Amino acid sequence: MTPYFERYGNHYATILRLGMPLLLGQLGVIVTGYADTIMVGNYNTDALASASFVNSIMAFVLMLSMGFSYGLTPLVGALYGSDNDAQLAGMVRGGVVANVAYVALWSLPLALGYLFLHRIGLPEHLLPVIRPYYVLLLISLLPIGAINALRQFTDAINDTKVSMYILVAGNGLNILLNYMLIYGRWGAPEMGLTGAGVATLTARVVMLAAYVAYILSRKSYNRYRSLLLHGRTEKSQLRLITVTSLPISMQIGMETAIFTAASIFAGWLGANTMAAVQVLTTIGQLGFMVYYSLGAAASIKMSNYLGAGDTTRIREVAHAGYVIILASAVLASVVFYFFGHALAELFTNDQAVVALVSSQIGLLILYQFGDATQIAFANNLRGIAHVKPIMNRAFVAYIVIGIPVMYMLCFPIGLKISGIYLAHTISLLTAGALFYLTFRTRIKELAR
Repeated sequence: MTPYFERYGNHYATILRLGMPLLLGQLGVIVTGYADTIMVGNYNTDALASASFVNSIMAFVLMLSMGFSYGLTPLVGALYGSDNDAQLAGMVRGGVVANVAYVALWSLPLALGYLFLHRIGLPEHLLPVIRPYYVLLLISLLPIGAINALRQFTDAINDTKVSMYILVAGNGLNILLNYMLIYGRWGAPEMGLTGAGVATLTARVVMLAAYVAYILSRKSYNRYRSLLLHGRTEKSQLRLITVTSLPISMQIGMETAIFTAASIFAGWLGANTMAAVQVLTTIGQLGFMVYYSLGAAASIKMSNYLGAGDTTRIREVAHAGYVIILASAVLASVVFYFFGHALAELFTNDQAVVALVSSQIGLLILYQFGDATQIAFANNLRGIAHVKPIMNRAFVAYIVIGIPVMYMLCFPIGLKISGIYLAHTISLLTAGALFYLTFRTRIKELAR
């Protein structure tokens, strides 16, 4: 075992060192998602079902925007490593502009979709609950683009702790406001699900303000401040950001599309199934966010070795990252197996919904390993800046295979909610295999 740890031990330590602040920040997001679902679910089942639908729709743009911002990390990281402050500041300015514009662009069809909510087969009695929450979350998307860009900037220059602090504090604020506004505590009006929307919008605005204040006030950012405020972004940088970021965004967006489809199919199966899918999605985020944090840490390190032309170290980081992510999937599965029923009861007191959730825990566990694999190798491809093939492989796995298989399993075959989670397993494993084969081929090319 000693030679193994001599070879990989440093990589494990580096991934954990970079990844733990990212992970803690993402866990703050998960805790907020759990708190939202618990508070809304205990308010009433209609609110939970409505939140399930709206959150799944908004998650599509959130994940697209998150994926788009990931393209900044290797670009800024490489400039940071070469001490090219002027180019770095221009890249960050361009990243903020590009990310805000990207979120705004995707928000337009959602705004149009609001006009047709009554035409897509949702239960009629849920529409008055859905509409105001939908509008508030749509508005709250706008700060996300700038938050994502500034987060990738701070992460890429190895200041990963700031995002941890801001995300934890912002999500804590979200939970506090939820408690006040959903239930009408401490003199606040009882707003139900609408109150959860107000809380989310407020927290996101505050988090953006915190990033700006941090960057403008910290001494460690003195070298960038004037360039960020008064420098210029070249058109070539905007093109590079777009070319690097778009395939990653599309990959994550297509992955999110299968979860959005799941929410729509669940709506056709009834309010209880919608609520159960919301609970299962929230529980499953525990795994997803952990895997993505560790995968992002590995990709940062791999981008450094790519700049040095060290394919041996790239392989080693890829191995270490995948092992850590798989270990995390095992841990998440243990939690789901032993505590899945108890977690469901935290989110809702409707025993029919709890029973549906409990019936799917086995399939929830099964798809963790496909999710872990596709996340690991998608991040590996990002780390070596080989992003164009990601989009094509994702289209095959999620759109060509995932959504049609889900429909067939749910309805013609009649598996209902089980068909949703079996289809998730199939599509995620397919994506993982395709990303792995693409990564292996590219590494061989780089080693020549």
